[in-house]
Amino acid sequence: MAVGQTENPQKRFGAPRAEQSAPPFSASSRCAAPDCAASAATALLQQPWCVSHFLVQSYQALEQIEKNRDHTHLLRESGRADARTFLDECSLQALAVSLRSNNLSNLERGRLLDILLWAGELSESLRPTPQKSSEAQHNGVLSEPV
Repeated sequence: MAVGQTENPQKRFGAPRAEQSAPPFSASSRCAAPDCAASAATALLQQPWCVSHFLVQSYQALEQIEKNRDHTHLLRESGRADARTFLDECSLQALAVSLRSNNLSNLERGRLLDILLWAGELSESLRPTPQKSSEAQHNGVLSEPV
């Protein structure tokens, strides 16, 4: 790789990093929802969405992750990592919408905050669990400070 060039994170990790990629919409983009003529406020999963449809898309995805949360032990680490990547993107976009949009209603602001908090809670629950204390002691690691 030449000096000054960086590797494409999408190529390396299989998913775009929200903070490194430009949003796939412009000021003139329209919402991706069928029959919606509203301007895009943000993007989620590489699709432009107006505020209303962003809220709907976010809630649907969060509900699905919530349903699957109890079965995360069945998921491979890559599945949990994909869910955490989505939750990070969803959180960043919810925050961006709340900071960029000047004409949000109190209900929309409340829903954006709810999405942000819910995504954080789900992300925390999908983190790898630490070894149990008996396993840690068996491996020569003290579970309690001395």
